[in-house]
Amino acid sequence: MKSHKLVWATLVILGILISSQAVYGATVRISWNANTEADLDGYKVYYGITSRSYLSYRDVGNTTSVDIGNLGEGQTHYFAVSAYDINGNESALSQECSVLIPVQDVPQDPVDDTGKDAEDADDDIADPGIVPLADSDMDGIPDNAEILWSLNPEDPYDSLYDDDGDGAVNLVEYMEGTDPLDPEERPVTDDVVKDLIAEVGEVVDLTAIGGSEALTFVPLTAGMPEVIDQTVVMGDPGAYLYNAYDADGNLVYRVRISITVQMYAMGSFGPGAPLNLNELVMGISLHIAGNAIPREVPVGIGGDVSSAAASAVDAPNAVEFDLLPYGLVLAQPATVSVEVEGVNPTVERYNDVTGDWEDIAVESSEGGLVTFSTQQFGTFRVSAEKEEGAMQAATSGSSGGGCFISSVCR
Repeated sequence: MKSHKLVWATLVILGILISSQAVYGATVRISWNANTEADLDGYKVYYGITSRSYLSYRDVGNTTSVDIGNLGEGQTHYFAVSAYDINGNESALSQECSVLIPVQDVPQDPVDDTGKDAEDADDDIADPGIVPLADSDMDGIPDNAEILWSLNPEDPYDSLYDDDGDGAVNLVEYMEGTDPLDPEERPVTDDVVKDLIAEVGEVVDLTAIGGSEALTFVPLTAGMPEVIDQTVVMGDPGAYLYNAYDADGNLVYRVRISITVQMYAMGSFGPGAPLNLNELVMGISLHIAGNAIPREVPVGIGGDVSSAAASAVDAPNAVEFDLLPYGLVLAQPATVSVEVEGVNPTVERYNDVTGDWEDIAVESSEGGLVTFSTQQFGTFRVSAEKEEGAMQAATSGSSGGGCFISSVCR
């Protein structure tokens, strides 16, 4: 993001005043503290019926109060304010305020000679000051916010990046009203991203995500399997992303389903308690600190053993495996230990974006145990050179000697 002064720090909504009109519904008046920056040019008021997921905004100019009308009764409406300067730089949003608008008892509109309500035409008039928020990639973060934060409005996957490394991805920070570029500003909880992990061909049940509420699951990008009767089956390994909408069409969750060929170990992480997950066949251990991420998430170690023989020939001192969920970003690095015999060990992680293997620093290598740290899950490869004079592993019909798995290229 280019360097410029943000003018959001003093934005505080001072109050909300509700009035009701029979034709246009409820009107909410909000006001806020004025900013004192010399280059201040105006304010925008964002609002919607889902917290931190605003459907509209109004550019109110350089004023500190505005009436927002035509709001539905019987619903909670959410409001936040941003400021912008004379160069068009827009600040982050203020803290959020909300109001439940009660249902009012109002008389029916008078009926004219045609039998129509006299004010039916007025009911359909849209407020010209309302501007729907564009979201080109349908990732839940409006284009203007993505541009402000130097994200790509055409790339839905960057909503699950963690640009400030605080353990909360950009979508969560947007919906919770925190700054995705400030590691010191982190959501206390995360109830936006829902992770599931499974094997290829396994039926994934999504009913538990919405609880008693029926949700509609829509693939984030073309080519992903459709959800039928709240279930979905994937035929290939990889990460599959879905938006979950409630009955009113509001985005409430982002669902990421991570599919591996075969799962070797599974666990469940909860904030506040460290997780130790051990895979005994290949000798892989995973430790996650209790403050690594502010939500519950399933964790798995998996991979593909179908090409074990080829891997053993090409790189007899190498192990490839998956840490699930794919792309999970932690605020605190996880520690991984892998049993690999040999000298000069190397660790690599597969980059799904570039299609390259990227080096990761080896923290220690003693007694055939290689240890490294990572803040992002995915597919890893740990290898070592043969020690000089070491004998080749016996190959005369032996089916033991460990498992070697190939990477998942997504």
